[in-house]
Order: sequence, then structure tokens, then C-alpha cells
Amino acid sequence: MTLAAIDIGTNSIKLLIGRVAGRRVTPILHRTIVTRLGEGLQKTGAIAPEAADRTLAGLAELQALAKERGAERLQAVGTLVLRAARNGQAFVDRVAHETGLRIRILTGEEEAKISFQGAVGASAAEQVLGIEIGGGSTQIMVGTHARLHASWSLNMGAVVLTEEFLHGDPPGAEEMVAMSAAISRHLQNVVARVGRDGELVGIGGTVSAILTQLRKNDGADPREFHQTSVSFETISALSIHLSLKTVAERERMGVEKGRADIIVAGAWILTAAMSHLEAKTLRASAHGLRHGLLIDMAST
Repeated sequence: MTLAAIDIGTNSIKLLIGRVAGRRVTPILHRTIVTRLGEGLQKTGAIAPEAADRTLAGLAELQALAKERGAERLQAVGTLVLRAARNGQAFVDRVAHETGLRIRILTGEEEAKISFQGAVGASAAEQVLGIEIGGGSTQIMVGTHARLHASWSLNMGAVVLTEEFLHGDPPGAEEMVAMSAAISRHLQNVVARVGRDGELVGIGGTVSAILTQLRKNDGADPREFHQTSVSFETISALSIHLSLKTVAERERMGVEKGRADIIVAGAWILTAAMSHLEAKTLRASAHGLRHGLLIDMAST
């Protein structure tokens, strides 16, 4: 069965088309479009008209692509940006009216459960800690055997923190200190409840961007990072290196446009989380919310 899922996030919209057999997803096509739907959301509490227009156009493009590639079913879901925006439902209604695409707005718990299922699959034999860093929020998860036991949604993400703290190019030392303090405040309240036992698995756009960059630096295929393990020291060193570069310099390093301006905040969240959780390594998963959605769709 060929299925398709669209994840509507704060920074980008992402399509996965794949074939599903049991709990195994064989990807056919990935496509990401940076639309920055959550641009300015922190200040205004609403989705901006320009951001809505960009995202609507991108969704129509992904919808057409899914149909062209023979997807039998398509499901679109929204995450924090649509939960938080006061006009989130109005955007959902507009998309349905203009494209026929019906968007399901996930709760934080639903998002964590589906992401964990997609990232861990059926391979987790022992306790797993999961972290997903998005544009508007960060999910911390704990579970075993692909079954989520508990999750926490933190109101900090790569876009939100960049807009709130990082105004210099490159960001200044005071900006970085202020952002670091905010990240620590968010994490301290959660880590005591999460515990520090279990392998740390990272998913989402920030983790993908960091692993892609590290593999480019090593001369390896940047696309083949799934299940790669990386040390805390390596991630910390890259985070510092990126923070000293301008957006243009990061793009010349190979960080994609639309990600280069927010990757520092995302990398800082990841580094801080590893430090608070005392995780020596991170196992990166290229799978996540969209893979979990396909597994769910195939079972219903």
C-alpha cells in the first residue's frame, strides 16, 4: 500500500510517500519546502498572511506530488504552530476550502507518540529517550519497545528561540548567554522527571541538519545518517563553530537555505539537552512523525 503524510511545522512542510508493511516503512519520496509558517508567531500570536499564503502554495504542491506518485491515501497533520496560533483553525479551514486537504491538528501528546513510534520502530529492546527539536517546540520522550511511556512538550524551538534571542549575525555573546539560560530553565524542570537512563535518540529537522553537516565535514554521504551515533563532544564543537559564523557563511558550509538562520538555536537546544541528560552519544534517526503517521494509517 502506497501512503503519503504531510507534516506542517513551524519552519517547513514535509512530505513522505512510502510503502508500509507491518511496522516497516519503505520510503519512495521525501520532499521539504521551507515556508516558515510560524514566522512572527511569538510576537503576534497569529499566523501572518504572507506565511499562510506561502504554506498554502506549498501544500498544494505536495498534494499534487502525492497524487502524481500514486499515493492511495494522504494525511496532513499540524503541530505546535497550528496549536498555538489564534487563527490556526482559520488556516486549516482555508486549506480545506481551497485544496480539499483536511489537516488534523495533533495535540502535543499525539505528536510525541507518533514521532516516537516512527523513530524507534520495533527495534528498541531497552529504554529509549527521544528528543525532537522543531521550529516551535521541543519534545522529550521516554519509552520502550516502540511504546511511549511519557512525553513532555517544551515551548522552545529553533525558530522561536532565534526570533527571541539571536538578532546579531553572527549572534553576540550576550545573546547566546541569554538563550542558553532560557534553554536550561526549560530543561531543568523536565530532566528530573525523565531520568537519565536509556539511549538518546534524536529526530527532526535540527538533528537531520546537524548530522548532514557532520557527514559533509567527514566526506561521507550526507543523506545516509540514519542510525548514526555521534558523541556529545562532536555535536558541541559543531554548535560552537556554527554560532561563530554568519548566515551566509553557514550556507557556504552547506547548511540549507531556510535552515541556516535557525540552526544555531536548534544545535544549542540539542547540546544542552545532552548535557542535562548526561548523554555521551546521540543516535540519529531519519525517521519520525511522518513515518509514524504512515504506520498508523496502514493499521486503520
